[in-house]
Amino acid sequence: MFDRVATLTSAFVALLSSVTLTTAGRAESVSVATRLATSSIEIADGKHLYGSAPQPQQLGEMYMVFEARGNQVVGGFYQPNSSFDCFQGSIDGDRLALNVTDSYRNDTYTYDIALDSQAAVVANTQAGTPMTSLQGFHPIETLSEIDRQVLETCQAAIRG
Repeated sequence: MFDRVATLTSAFVALLSSVTLTTAGRAESVSVATRLATSSIEIADGKHLYGSAPQPQQLGEMYMVFEARGNQVVGGFYQPNSSFDCFQGSIDGDRLALNVTDSYRNDTYTYDIALDSQAAVVANTQAGTPMTSLQGFHPIETLSEIDRQVLETCQAAIRG
């Protein structure tokens, strides 16, 4: 079993290492390792929604809605039909470093989420900037009214 996984992983890495990216009408061959080493991990400015499940509003699942500006983020974690906790933080190398405020006790604690841009290098060939995924979370494209309410409430609470 492990040999099969190692073989599949090696094949996938070899495939990605020879990817040809097209930018501004010209093709260039770039190794993924080189591309990652020279690119900083970024989260695009704007509003984002991620979930522990790939579908929105699933009971028992955790969701993270936030707005990114530069390397700063403000948002909230929530479960549908439950309370939510607000956070603020920043991109710190290969992680999202957050300060989360517990909505019940009003305590603040730190929480880190690993950032992964490896697979996204292939997905975003236009701008050349890797799109970022958050370890343990799936990106969800559309924010619901609940997502917007959580985000607006947390932004107002963080601003003070």
